[in-house]
Amino acid sequence: MQSPHKLMNLFPNRSLYLFLVSLFLLSSCKKDNPDEGFPRPLSERTILIYMAADNSLSQEVDAELKAIKAGWGSYNGRVLVYGDPADKAPALVEVRRKGKLVIADTVKRYPEHNSASSAVFKTVMEDAMHLFPSRSHGLIMFSHGSGWLPEGTLVQPRSKQQSLSKHLPPVVTYSAAMDGRNELELADMAKAIPDNHFDFIVFEQCFMAGVEVAYELRDKTRWIVASSAETLAPGFTPIYPQLLSCLFKQDPDLKGFAKLYYDHFNAQQGVYRSATISVINTSKLGALAAWVKTNAPYAEVQDAGKYQHFDRYSYHLFFDLEDYLKDQAPFESHAQLDALLQQAVPYCASTPQFMAGYPGAFDIRKHSGLTTYIPQSGFPFLNQKYTGLQWYKAIR
Repeated sequence: MQSPHKLMNLFPNRSLYLFLVSLFLLSSCKKDNPDEGFPRPLSERTILIYMAADNSLSQEVDAELKAIKAGWGSYNGRVLVYGDPADKAPALVEVRRKGKLVIADTVKRYPEHNSASSAVFKTVMEDAMHLFPSRSHGLIMFSHGSGWLPEGTLVQPRSKQQSLSKHLPPVVTYSAAMDGRNELELADMAKAIPDNHFDFIVFEQCFMAGVEVAYELRDKTRWIVASSAETLAPGFTPIYPQLLSCLFKQDPDLKGFAKLYYDHFNAQQGVYRSATISVINTSKLGALAAWVKTNAPYAEVQDAGKYQHFDRYSYHLFFDLEDYLKDQAPFESHAQLDALLQQAVPYCASTPQFMAGYPGAFDIRKHSGLTTYIPQSGFPFLNQKYTGLQWYKAIR
């Protein structure tokens, strides 16, 4: 396109010249506008994949985005990926088809920020809602995570230290989100999400199948897919082509999603044959909380080691909910508990062992699909923080 100065020589009439220059400037501005053509027409479902990876998981972002593109099909919906790796500025991209190609089209760039901040998390959700209106919404969270635990207390719970060997090759695990050393705590995540906004939330993270997590998010989503233990890399990457098809069915096939994940890791060898996965119906947790309040008061225990645990530290913070409750409650109430857990967790699966051959490896003899924290005398700080959770308030 010719410059405005050249146009002036061609058109001596000043009014005509100014008119043409204005058209030139408008067309230039339109090309540079990242929101050009937005908001898009209403779609059936939009899935937001929130990758807070400005941490040790940064290298996983490109591989996961490539797998998501490979899994894109002719769905009546959209996939949006918010990525914040360590070496690039944060951005929101739409995975879509362009001719015969599937591309990741950048729709919004962000200044460098803390993706583990509830304000940033809320902003990205609002951008997704505004730019891509939809009848149904799903969320996939990718980052380090630590269940309900307060910031920084997974590896240092204010009274005991992490104790794992450094002599074996590292196995990356995906542990609500982490940016550097900043963490998005559960209550802040819940406050950022509008009530009844998501049809499902899937956690590609560690330790997020806690009853505390599910109960805190019960008004935000009906369904949660999460792991009781750590989630080993490469996580969803090898099976995204199959996983996306489950999520875009008219009624999302979350059981099928969870089974694909479990079957993939259960078919591995050695340390990589390690997986736990649950599908949790949050609408059933109120009845479960009422049962606990009547039958099994959460009491501080001296010997928590007798219960099934799902973490590999020298101390344990995540225990099987059923294993603990049945030890606390009268035997005659166990059948009712079984029925309530089946309603709350319609699908769960686990490998026989977790990270065999590595420090802290454990057998999985019980897996109800929900974990819980058990108050312990060695963790007064965590015990006090636990009383602020919605789950704790419901069962007292």
